[in-house]
Amino acid sequence: MSGLTESPERALVARLAGTRQGSGFGTYHGITGFAALVGGVVLGGVFQRYGAGTAFLASAVGGLGLVVAWPVLARGRGRE
Repeated sequence: MSGLTESPERALVARLAGTRQGSGFGTYHGITGFAALVGGVVLGGVFQRYGAGTAFLASAVGGLGLVVAWPVLARGRGRE
């Protein structure tokens, strides 16, 4: 799966970072790593407290929320 997404991610970060690609990639990986850590801890807490079914449901609802919110938020930004 990462073979399908890694190249477009890198191209997007490189384009957005411009001449400061080192800082751009560092920031990108820092943010994604922090988000993965927080998400894992929160989902682990939900799993421990409420069980696997609730953790799966919370993950599915969060993913669906992102799928719905992404186009709405992207529509507000103009194309450059």
